[in-house]
Amino acid sequence: MLQDQIKLYFDGSKKDETIKSAYIICTDIEDENTFIRTGESIFYSSKYTSSYAEYTALLHGLIECLALNILRIKIYGDDKGLIDKVKEGRTSNSNLKAIHTHICFCLSKFNHVEWEWIPRDQNQVVDRKTK
Repeated sequence: MLQDQIKLYFDGSKKDETIKSAYIICTDIEDENTFIRTGESIFYSSKYTSSYAEYTALLHGLIECLALNILRIKIYGDDKGLIDKVKEGRTSNSNLKAIHTHICFCLSKFNHVEWEWIPRDQNQVVDRKTK
Protein backbone atom coordinates (compact mmCIF):
# COMPACT_ATOMS: atom_id res chain seq x y z
CA MET A 1 0.00 0.00 0.00
CA LEU A 2 1.45 3.37 -0.99
CA GLN A 3 1.36 5.88 1.84
CA ASP A 4 0.41 8.75 -0.45
CA GLN A 5 -2.90 6.96 -1.06
CA ILE A 6 -3.94 7.05 2.60
CA LYS A 7 -6.97 9.20 3.31
CA LEU A 8 -8.43 10.42 6.58
CA TYR A 9 -12.13 11.30 6.64
CA PHE A 10 -13.58 12.90 9.75
CA ASP A 11 -16.94 14.20 10.97
CA GLY A 12 -18.67 15.22 14.16
CA SER A 13 -22.15 16.13 15.32
CA LYS A 14 -24.03 17.37 18.35
CA LYS A 15 -27.66 16.71 19.19
CA ASP A 16 -28.93 18.02 22.50
CA GLU A 17 -26.04 17.19 24.87
CA THR A 18 -24.74 14.19 22.91
CA ILE A 19 -21.54 14.77 20.98
CA LYS A 20 -20.41 12.16 18.45
CA SER A 21 -17.24 12.09 16.41
CA ALA A 22 -15.90 9.59 13.90
CA TYR A 23 -13.03 9.05 11.51
CA ILE A 24 -12.11 6.58 8.78
CA ILE A 25 -8.56 5.92 7.59
CA CYS A 26 -8.64 4.22 4.19
CA THR A 27 -7.47 4.16 0.62
CA ASP A 28 -10.98 4.25 -0.90
CA ILE A 29 -13.99 5.55 1.05
CA GLU A 30 -16.34 3.67 -1.28
CA ASP A 31 -14.77 0.27 -0.52
CA GLU A 32 -14.93 -0.91 3.11
CA ASN A 33 -12.27 -3.54 2.29
CA THR A 34 -9.73 -0.69 2.08
CA PHE A 35 -10.56 0.69 5.53
CA ILE A 36 -7.41 0.60 7.62
CA ARG A 37 -8.98 1.87 10.83
CA THR A 38 -12.23 3.47 11.95
CA GLY A 39 -13.02 5.13 15.21
CA GLU A 40 -15.98 6.64 16.96
CA SER A 41 -16.48 8.43 20.23
CA ILE A 42 -19.53 9.61 22.12
CA PHE A 43 -19.62 11.94 25.08
CA TYR A 44 -22.11 14.20 26.78
CA SER A 45 -21.69 17.90 27.43
CA SER A 46 -23.74 21.06 27.33
CA LYS A 47 -20.51 23.11 27.13
CA TYR A 48 -19.19 21.98 23.75
CA THR A 49 -20.48 22.52 20.21
CA SER A 50 -20.63 20.54 17.00
CA SER A 51 -17.34 22.23 16.07
CA TYR A 52 -15.76 20.56 19.10
CA ALA A 53 -17.08 17.23 17.81
CA GLU A 54 -15.45 17.88 14.42
CA TYR A 55 -12.14 18.82 16.05
CA THR A 56 -12.30 15.68 18.22
CA ALA A 57 -12.84 13.46 15.17
CA LEU A 58 -9.88 15.03 13.38
CA LEU A 59 -7.61 14.75 16.42
CA HIS A 60 -8.46 11.09 17.02
CA GLY A 61 -7.88 10.28 13.34
CA LEU A 62 -4.51 12.05 13.31
CA ILE A 63 -3.37 10.28 16.47
CA GLU A 64 -4.35 6.92 15.00
CA CYS A 65 -2.47 7.66 11.75
CA LEU A 66 0.64 8.49 13.76
CA ALA A 67 0.23 5.33 15.84
CA LEU A 68 0.09 3.34 12.60
CA ASN A 69 3.19 5.18 11.33
CA ILE A 70 1.22 6.73 8.47
CA LEU A 71 3.12 9.95 7.76
CA ARG A 72 1.58 11.00 4.43
CA ILE A 73 -2.15 11.67 4.37
CA LYS A 74 -4.88 13.48 2.56
CA ILE A 75 -7.55 14.76 4.95
CA TYR A 76 -11.19 15.11 3.91
CA GLY A 77 -13.84 16.93 5.92
CA ASP A 78 -17.06 18.82 5.39
CA ASP A 79 -16.34 21.61 7.91
CA LYS A 80 -14.63 24.26 5.79
CA GLY A 81 -14.21 26.62 8.73
CA LEU A 82 -12.30 24.01 10.72
CA ILE A 83 -10.10 23.12 7.76
CA ASP A 84 -9.28 26.78 7.12
CA LYS A 85 -8.52 27.47 10.80
CA VAL A 86 -6.28 24.44 11.19
CA LYS A 87 -4.43 25.15 7.95
CA GLU A 88 -3.86 28.73 9.14
CA GLY A 89 -2.88 27.54 12.64
CA ARG A 90 -5.39 29.74 14.44
CA THR A 91 -8.67 29.69 16.32
CA SER A 92 -10.33 32.40 18.36
CA ASN A 93 -12.73 30.08 20.20
CA SER A 94 -11.41 29.59 23.73
CA ASN A 95 -13.18 26.21 24.03
CA LEU A 96 -11.24 24.96 20.98
CA LYS A 97 -7.76 26.36 21.66
CA ALA A 98 -6.39 23.34 23.54
CA ILE A 99 -7.62 20.75 21.04
CA HIS A 100 -6.59 23.01 18.15
CA THR A 101 -3.07 23.21 19.58
CA HIS A 102 -2.95 19.42 19.92
CA ILE A 103 -4.08 19.00 16.29
CA CYS A 104 -1.38 21.40 15.08
CA PHE A 105 1.22 19.48 17.08
CA CYS A 106 0.11 16.17 15.54
CA LEU A 107 0.15 17.68 12.05
CA SER A 108 3.77 18.76 12.58
CA LYS A 109 4.74 15.07 12.86
CA PHE A 110 3.60 14.21 9.32
CA ASN A 111 5.91 14.31 6.30
CA HIS A 112 3.09 15.36 3.97
CA VAL A 113 -0.47 16.57 4.55
CA GLU A 114 -3.05 17.58 1.96
CA TRP A 115 -6.51 18.93 2.75
CA GLU A 116 -9.72 18.74 0.80
CA TRP A 117 -13.06 20.18 1.78
CA ILE A 118 -15.92 18.00 0.57
CA PRO A 119 -19.66 18.72 0.62
CA ARG A 120 -21.61 16.91 3.35
CA ASP A 121 -23.28 14.64 0.79
CA GLN A 122 -19.82 13.33 -0.19
CA ASN A 123 -18.94 12.63 3.46
CA GLN A 124 -21.88 10.29 4.10
CA VAL A 125 -19.91 7.16 5.03
CA VAL A 126 -18.29 8.79 8.05
CA ASP A 127 -21.30 11.06 8.66
CA ARG A 128 -23.49 8.00 9.30
CA LYS A 129 -21.17 7.01 12.15
CA THR A 130 -22.04 10.26 13.94
CA LYS A 131 -25.82 9.79 13.82
